Amino acid sequence: MYAQTSSTASGVIKNNSGAPISNITITEKGTSNVTMSSQDGAFSLAVNNNAVLVISGVGYVQQEISVTGMKDIEVILEQSTDELSEIVVTALNISKEKRLCLMLLQNLKLIKLPKQVPTTSLLPYKAK
Repeated sequence: MYAQTSSTASGVIKNNSGAPISNITITEKGTSNVTMSSQDGAFSLAVNNNAVLVISGVGYVQQEISVTGMKDIEVILEQSTDELSEIVVTALNISKEKRLCLMLLQNLKLIKLPKQVPTTSLLPYKAK
């Protein structure tokens, strides 16, 4: 008989005040095995027995947790002020792209359409 090499890591992600946090990324370290927390902060991920979970989300400090011997995992994430400043930088980049788009639209020239209406074989038929 072979030893079991995988298990299911499941639990809940909460903030400092105990409220569940959704859309937090849970990754098995060193793999591409990933899931996200649900609306109620719950997650479940099939992992190796000696796995380490990397838990991260925008605006929160990243944590690493070993799942060895753990059944129900409760993670309390702390808010990060560093992450919030990165969002502001991203917002500035978006506005620059919008300005570039507006400048391109201003440089477009209008094209005059012909005054004649194209004829087709459907024109002689009238709607009832």
